[in-house]
Amino acid sequence: MTKSKIVATSITTILLLGFSMGQSAAYALPSVNFTVSDQISCEDIGGTWDATQNACHITGLTIPDGETLTIAPNVFLVLNDNTIENFGTIENNGNITNNRTINNCGTLNNNATIDNFGTINNGGIFNSPGTFNNYTNDFNEITCSITVQIDIKPGSDPNCFNNDGNGVIPVAILGHETFDVTQIDPTSISLDGSGVKIKGNSDPQVSLEDVNNDGYEDMVVKIIDTDGTYEQGTDIATLNGSLFNETSIEGTDSICIT
Repeated sequence: MTKSKIVATSITTILLLGFSMGQSAAYALPSVNFTVSDQISCEDIGGTWDATQNACHITGLTIPDGETLTIAPNVFLVLNDNTIENFGTIENNGNITNNRTINNCGTLNNNATIDNFGTINNGGIFNSPGTFNNYTNDFNEITCSITVQIDIKPGSDPNCFNNDGNGVIPVAILGHETFDVTQIDPTSISLDGSGVKIKGNSDPQVSLEDVNNDGYEDMVVKIIDTDGTYEQGTDIATLNGSLFNETSIEGTDSICIT
């Protein structure tokens, strides 16, 4: 199977996906490996089943990293609204009809047919040994980045600290139903250029805990307090990093310098 890239009508440098900010697709997969094949499986992802067309009409879907969505042979998956956000794998053995937007930051294997009447933004792998009908000619090569929620100095409000080069700044990267923080590479994390403090055994100072009591693990990193990073009056700090699959992440939180 070869990697097929369709010529883009435009190039987008970075696509910031609101993956943890409530702007992503409304539904997640019910299981790690999920197949859409009939009315029941269609309804499991919030879809409406059209038995006359063997079609599952959806209004948005998120496939997290490490999960796979398979469209069964002779089944149509029709996106009518919102977006499909793919960070995992889509195996299309039927038909995908896109009337809105597909953001592919994972792997999309088109083994059958894709009919594109909307927009496809590709920052992952697009394999298309099947048929790709790009009716709008709107296929864009992008660089994917996930917007994550962070909490600087978890449990404190406001988030005030002395930027004097002493100690560390704790920062929590918040997980939720469709974002697994264990996919983050902690060695890639920085807060406005300052990295994660390294322990004596050369491991980064990082822990997994549920800081906001929502039932999902959060990643807490200890950032080196680098003297002079922030000035009096600075009120926003930005975290950058990446997942193990090299997808970039970015998040911001308010701060105050004392």
